Amino acid sequence: MKHLKNAIVNRKDIVSARILLNVLEKADPDGLVHAVCVAEISKIIASGAGLDKTGRTELWLAGLLHDVGKLGVPAEILNRKKVSKSDKRYLRKHVSIGRYMVDRFFSGGALGRTIEAHHERHDGKGYPRGLAGEDVPFDARIIAIADYYDTARSAGWLLTHRSHETVMKEINDLAGSQFDPALVKAAIAKSVDIQVVHKSVHGARARDLIKWL
Repeated sequence: MKHLKNAIVNRKDIVSARILLNVLEKADPDGLVHAVCVAEISKIIASGAGLDKTGRTELWLAGLLHDVGKLGVPAEILNRKKVSKSDKRYLRKHVSIGRYMVDRFFSGGALGRTIEAHHERHDGKGYPRGLAGEDVPFDARIIAIADYYDTARSAGWLLTHRSHETVMKEINDLAGSQFDPALVKAAIAKSVDIQVVHKSVHGARARDLIKWL
C-alpha cells in the first residue's frame, strides 16, 4: 500500500487505513472501486483549484474513506432497489457513522469533519448539519463533486448510468445550489482528466486496487 504510506505520516494511521479498506473490499468490492475513483477525481479537481501537494494528499485520503460509514448500515438497506423514507433517513446516518469511526481510528479531527460533511450543499440544504457556503469544509466541497460524478457515471444502485458529458453538464447546472461555483469551474477545467481516471479505475478489479493502494 505505497500510496497510503505516501498519504499518511503516522504509522498507526496507516494500519487503521489498511484495516478499514480491507474490510470495505471484502464487504463491498464495488464500494471500494467507488472510493478509489472519488479519491482520484477529488485530487484532480483540487489541482485545478490550486491546492498544494500536501493538501491534495490529505484530500485523497478523505475521498478514499468518505463512505466508510456505510459499513455501519445494514446490508439489506444498502442492497434494496427501492428505499423507503425511513431507509433514506438511516442511509443518511452513514456520514456521522463515518466520522465516528475515523475519529476513533485516526489521529486529528479534520479527516472526520470532512467525511461527515461530504453531503452538505452550497445552499445549506444538505445533511447532516445544513452547513452552507464556506462553512462546509473545503475538502468536503470537492469530494461532493467527485462523489456525484462517479455515482452518476456508474450504473447501479438507484441511478441510471449517464455519459461523461451529461454528468459534467449536470454539475455545471448545480453550481451555486448544490456545489461551490469556483470548484465546479475547476472540475470543468479538468474534465478530460476526470474522464480518463474514471475509466481507468472502473476498468480495474477491487482486489487489484487494494494492492495498488
